Amino acid sequence: MLGGDIMPKKKGWISIHRSIYDNWIWNDDEEFDKRSAWIDLLLMVNHEDKKVLIDGNLELVRRGQRITSIRKLCSRWKWSRTKVNNFLKLLEKDEMISLKIEPHKKTVITIVNYSFYQDDSKGKKASEEPVKSQSKASEEPVKSLNNNDNNDNNDNNDNNDNNDNNNYYRKKFEEEKVLKKFKECGGNCSKYNFYRLKDLEKEYGEEQLIKAIETSADNNKVTTAYIKGILNNWNKKEVVDGYENLNIIKL
Repeated sequence: MLGGDIMPKKKGWISIHRSIYDNWIWNDDEEFDKRSAWIDLLLMVNHEDKKVLIDGNLELVRRGQRITSIRKLCSRWKWSRTKVNNFLKLLEKDEMISLKIEPHKKTVITIVNYSFYQDDSKGKKASEEPVKSQSKASEEPVKSLNNNDNNDNNDNNDNNDNNDNNNYYRKKFEEEKVLKKFKECGGNCSKYNFYRLKDLEKEYGEEQLIKAIETSADNNKVTTAYIKGILNNWNKKEVVDGYENLNIIKL
């Protein structure tokens, strides 16, 4: 076997421009596979917060979110409804996305930890500006486009960050309210958890997230995955309670 046939597994990230949609290989009239569908979701979601008009209502679609429908995804990927639903549930189970489905209306897909995948401003800064000083504690350290940080979704994975990055994120965990609470409760002050908590704060708000962190501490399980589970359970309970209240029959 030729040595070139074996691809080394490298960590890090690359930037993919949405103009890839114009390429002939993307427009091939073939059914998507799981890899293509996942990349498609990353390209479909908003790269910044944006208001859109849906059924006469103005809605804010957050960075890393997309409002679509199962029907549209079926058409786009050339999949059955069952296959689309199973794929989205699989991604949600692995905490790659969060999913909110309103039957016959809309499906809101949120890429979990989108900033960790696609932080354009940092990539541009790293490619255009030299590292001038490490003494500016208020500025985020510049990172290379050939970033070898470990991207595994692991609360305890911070092994490949350099010392300057570690110092930056540790400082943030001492300054910002949600991050500080997470640290005080025994959470790991890693780069991954920094971005994970930022995304959870955008999705659920500061107050609710802090309550979830405190609840996780009460159960001695201060991880972002456990905190996300708490928030999901609270959200589901609110939906069920709201539905039951709508169906109360007054005698």
